[in-house]
Amino acid sequence: MSLAKGDAMIRILATAVFTTFAAPASAGLVAARDLQAGILLAAADVRDHPGQNGSPDDPAELIGLRLLRAVAAGTPLRLSLVSAPLLVRRGDRVAVVADGGGFRIEASAEALEAGGRDAVIRLRSLSSGRLVTGRIAAPGLVTTLKSSASWP
Repeated sequence: MSLAKGDAMIRILATAVFTTFAAPASAGLVAARDLQAGILLAAADVRDHPGQNGSPDDPAELIGLRLLRAVAAGTPLRLSLVSAPLLVRRGDRVAVVADGGGFRIEASAEALEAGGRDAVIRLRSLSSGRLVTGRIAAPGLVTTLKSSASWP
């Protein structure tokens, strides 16, 4: 590289060193055996395997989830292969809880949609027939959303 400084020319010589690092092989989870569609994954169904980018590396992320399709042993268990198990089915009678500002209301409702934990579903009050939206908290238990002020 050359720089002009007044009438004199200054020449600078530089050396650059480039170092590259290979990313360590990441671990991931694979099916420990052939698995059937629809099962709830258990600890015995998954095992660590190096180099499985794109699959979770913590078994807790998969345990208890429903497998959407059958997989062979050694198949990477990506999150797209699992879903939360249904805790409420359409037509189920559920307990609905509305909390806030020092009050708590409990009522019964019919689920108009199915869903797993934390899914937002529509419900119909069994006492008034009103429609409300709630979040599934546990099997048969739904909490109303803040916008559901007219419940039950």
